[in-house]
Parts: sequence; C-alpha cells; structure tokens
Amino acid sequence: MGFKLNGSNYEIWASMIELHATTQGKLGYLTGDTDAPDSKDPKFGKWKITDAVVKSWMLRTMEPSLLNMFHTLPNDKEIWDVEIWLELDKRRPFQMKCADDMKTFQAAVMADRVYDFLAGLDDTYDKVRSDILRSDKVPSIENVFFMVRQEAQRQITMLGSSTKIGEPAVVFASKNTALVS
Repeated sequence: MGFKLNGSNYEIWASMIELHATTQGKLGYLTGDTDAPDSKDPKFGKWKITDAVVKSWMLRTMEPSLLNMFHTLPNDKEIWDVEIWLELDKRRPFQMKCADDMKTFQAAVMADRVYDFLAGLDDTYDKVRSDILRSDKVPSIENVFFMVRQEAQRQITMLGSSTKIGEPAVVFASKNTALVS
C-alpha cells in the first residue's frame, strides 16, 4: 500500500487499512473480534504472528512523524483505537481564546482518558485504581499506565498472577482508552 497516514487523512487511511485487512481475512484483529488466546494456548503463537503482521501493515502506512506515537503499542487493536481517539479529537473543534483555555481543555481531555482507562481495569487493580482516584491531582496517563504496570508486576512477583506485563489486558484495559501526546 503506497498511501500513508499523515495526520490529516485518517478517513481514507482507515478505509484502506480496513479494506486490506478484510481482503486478507484479518479484520477481526482491528476490531477486537479476534481475541488473543491465553498465552499458554498452542494457538497463541500463531495469533501473535498474525497480530504483528497486521500491526506492521498499519505502521508501514504511517508517516515517520506519527510512528513514535504508535510503534510501542502492544498490538494492532490498540493502534486502531488510538487512531479513532485522534480522529474524534479533530472532529470536535473548540474555540480557544487564550493559551490558558487550551491548557484547561487538554487537562480535561487527559483526565477523561485516565478515568476511561481506570474504569476498564478489572477488579485485580482495585487498590491502584482507588489510590489514583484519591490523589489530589489527576496524574498523567503515562503515570497511570506506569502505576498499573507496576501493580501488575507486583502481582506477578508476589502472587504468581498469570497476566504478563505487556498483554493488552494489563496495558490497555479499555478499548476506548488511548495515549495521545
């Protein structure tokens, strides 16, 4: 595919990616309909390879200036969800009268994303969720991800939890959560 996402052509890019994934029988990887099997399941290796192929389609069709935002996401579904958030942000224009308005708006958007992410966490993360919600100031989404990953690591180490760091359930627990810089 010679067409590249450049930040202003999301609709056509998304249509092209969706069409390509559909023709290859991989649309479920974008939409989340093809769930990852348990990491101990013999089918997990095949799923992981196919997921990486779909992720590479998406990354190869992005301008280099956009790659830093997406290349570290754990799977193609997360990239797809981030792109949707970015497009929604662009379609919701707000008139800002000064720099303070922009800072206030950006802080509200980021707080909403933190709350969406926290709402999507399963019950094993109740303690970290409540600690974050009790803080005086809403931490950045990056700090929230770090705290949740730290708790996941603690659970793996101390409790022998089967969830691995980097699995979508740990890193991005809500399909509507995205990290935007």
